[in-house]
Amino acid sequence: MPPTGTSVGQRIREARERAQLTQQDLAKHLARSRACVSQWEGDVTSPTIATLEELAGLLPKEVTPQWLAYGVSDAPVIVKEAPEGTVTIKEVTFGDKMAEQTEVGSWSIPESYLKNDLHVLATSGLLVWRAESDVMAPTYEYGDRIIIDTNSKRVSPPGVFLIWDGVGPTLARISVTQTGDAKTTLARVSSTEGESYETSVDKLQIIGRARGRVHAH
Repeated sequence: MPPTGTSVGQRIREARERAQLTQQDLAKHLARSRACVSQWEGDVTSPTIATLEELAGLLPKEVTPQWLAYGVSDAPVIVKEAPEGTVTIKEVTFGDKMAEQTEVGSWSIPESYLKNDLHVLATSGLLVWRAESDVMAPTYEYGDRIIIDTNSKRVSPPGVFLIWDGVGPTLARISVTQTGDAKTTLARVSSTEGESYETSVDKLQIIGRARGRVHAH
């Protein structure tokens, strides 16, 4: 069983001690200062979600990023009441079909960040999805939590979209290459790995436009 600390700092300290690591050991592995680790354990500052994922990889196997951050292991992270000025967005995974979505957690994100930085017009159509590959690196890398705007499926202007490729969700950069007759619009679908193809926009199964990463504070 994981240790029983009631704050992020206490959980980091107890898990570190269980792994028989010093603060200096942890700092070295994470390319941080010992003072930084000390501040985490004293709840003076908090590491980001990405750093907690790195931490979990160094600590006993029963210690997960979710447990370090929220005190739960595999249970969804549910935000029951979002702080004022924030929007609660569900994180989902997909099943065998595009319509099969399972909520695995929730994120409380500042509304000002969504509207001013990511240019989201309506927050009701947002979801968070965890990148499953590096096909869009360095824009989006494996493990990034990406904010997907399901209200934005038009491929003009060009951008990065989450699409269903017939097997599962994947990221792709899409841009209009040609407008033919009134019924046909062609688009180029590509990734940073150099793969690309051209298809009718009508044939694309677009889940939504990638607006940006979740920024954990």
